[in-house]
Amino acid sequence: MKIEYNQKVNGVVPKLDIGMLDIETSVTNNFVNEILCASYTDWSTRTTYEFINDPWCHCTDEEIQARVDKETIPFVEGLNDKAKKVWEEKPHKFVYVHCVSERDLIIKLIRTTIKCKPDLCGVWNISYDIPYIEKRALFNQIPVHELFCHPDVPKDLRFFHWKEDTKP
Repeated sequence: MKIEYNQKVNGVVPKLDIGMLDIETSVTNNFVNEILCASYTDWSTRTTYEFINDPWCHCTDEEIQARVDKETIPFVEGLNDKAKKVWEEKPHKFVYVHCVSERDLIIKLIRTTIKCKPDLCGVWNISYDIPYIEKRALFNQIPVHELFCHPDVPKDLRFFHWKEDTKP
């Protein structure tokens, strides 16, 4: 990838499609260790996909959207002028993806991320979130090499191994 990227870049770095991923896990006895909800933001389309583990959350889309609308007001008010202009020119939308189980949530989260094709995907706490998704995928009997690999990768070439980059 690095060689291909370097060959394609002459001078100015091209526009990158950025994504952001985050998970929230349980701290209660009812859903021990489960991923309760997750989000993936596709910056190129200004869309945030909210993945909701329905057995945990009993809210309607309308209730969730009302809370988002309410909490967005102070967020936007706190933006500097340049950021506020970007926010207002390209409105952000939320898509609520209801999942029947944690297994369903994990698959939909990673498949949506892959489908959006980010050039770079940031993760709120990557050294926690990715290993945690891997752990919960294995618990839910999801082969992680199938989960994390793009469907176009031939089955015999699919591989997954998490290794944290510890360089400063």
